[in-house]
Amino acid sequence: MSTHEEEPDHGERIDGLERWRTDLERRFAEAFPGGDHVGHCRYHDIMIEQVEERRRLRQAIQEKTISGLVWAAIVGIGYSVWEYTKAHLWRS
Repeated sequence: MSTHEEEPDHGERIDGLERWRTDLERRFAEAFPGGDHVGHCRYHDIMIEQVEERRRLRQAIQEKTISGLVWAAIVGIGYSVWEYTKAHLWRS
């Protein structure tokens, strides 16, 4: 046997690689809506940005709410002290 007969046909190997590449490209295109990988990535970037925006908005609302409650408590305590002072100390 010669070494030439033992080696697989290079044409068959190249054809097999071409079929594999074509199949891989087809699967890649089918994996994304409309075969648009870049658009799909852009969509995810937009979604991530929107989620981050909502998180920041929710955090700002919580901060303002807590701040408002603290101020309401301060005013309420101040008013209570004022009423107590009027009722008990200035009564005499």
